[in-house]
Amino acid sequence: MPTDQAAISLSSDALAALRQGHEIEAIRIVRRDHLTGLKEAKLAVDKVIASDPRLTALFAERRARLRRTVWICFGIAAALAYVAWRLFILV
Repeated sequence: MPTDQAAISLSSDALAALRQGHEIEAIRIVRRDHLTGLKEAKLAVDKVIASDPRLTALFAERRARLRRTVWICFGIAAALAYVAWRLFILV
């Protein structure tokens, strides 16, 4: 099991998965190809993402969109909880 991140290079399949925005699939491919652990594969994929400005921008945008979605869902859940409280507790 390689622990040196310089020893792990991404295959063309892993790079294609990253370019399509599939970070988890790229990690799976690296684990399969190099018989490495999850942590090592994630670090190798993160290193490639950080070294490529296009991938960095792609995943930064995806993470920002995910954060917005989580906050929207939290707001909806809070609003529904308030409505339920008003309807069922205070009636």
